[in-house]
Amino acid sequence: MMRHWLAIGILITGVLGLVAFQAQAGPSFVLDQAAACTVTPSDKTTASDVQSFISQCLTVSDPVKTALSGATQPAFQQSRLNPEDMLDMLKKLENSQATQTQKEQICTVFTNTLNNKIPVQLLIDNIAEGVLLHAPFDVIVGNVQALAATLEEVKKLLDSKGISTQKYSQALSDTSITEISKALEDYIANSNNPNSDARNAQAVDDFVIGRLKNLIGTTLTQQMVNDIQSNVTGAELSGIALNACVRRGKCST
Repeated sequence: MMRHWLAIGILITGVLGLVAFQAQAGPSFVLDQAAACTVTPSDKTTASDVQSFISQCLTVSDPVKTALSGATQPAFQQSRLNPEDMLDMLKKLENSQATQTQKEQICTVFTNTLNNKIPVQLLIDNIAEGVLLHAPFDVIVGNVQALAATLEEVKKLLDSKGISTQKYSQALSDTSITEISKALEDYIANSNNPNSDARNAQAVDDFVIGRLKNLIGTTLTQQMVNDIQSNVTGAELSGIALNACVRRGKCST
């Protein structure tokens, strides 16, 4: 009987020691097979937490995981991507009703956008909003694809004018692309007659430049806004607005 209780005591001591060791030295990444796969950062969300979630939690194919992981690494290193925002978006995506195909479509959009050095904060925010509003996931996928196309067109336009990271900081460049794209999308969304309004170059120009001027001193500089106003025409902005409108099914070509 004495040996029996002694054996139990040794077993309990060993288990408690193992639990204590895991609590002290365990990684921030937690995989719970009985519940949703989650990342629990010990202090602040890091790029490693995001990479762990992609590799171990995200239910997409391995090639999609590898591509997304590879695209996020330089973005994190250049401080172009916020780990906390990215992880939150991926968790929302994984815990949503999206099919694997839809998840892979979203991941592919992010991979391509990041590889083209285009900011993705607008995409992250759009997914969060769509999930919050319980939008059908095919609608969310379509919105993200449309927004990514607008972001790409705006970046190409600014690059062609020399308004890029060769002249401005990465943060300013990313902000200008994001805010112009957001303004163009908002212009179309708020229009009562988008098919006509998208072709109104002066109205589009006034709306976009007005939005940018409101950001001077906070996230944009006077010099950058002046540069955009002097070199980007209303017709060019109107062209992107029309393309966005067509993608939304609100305009004819």
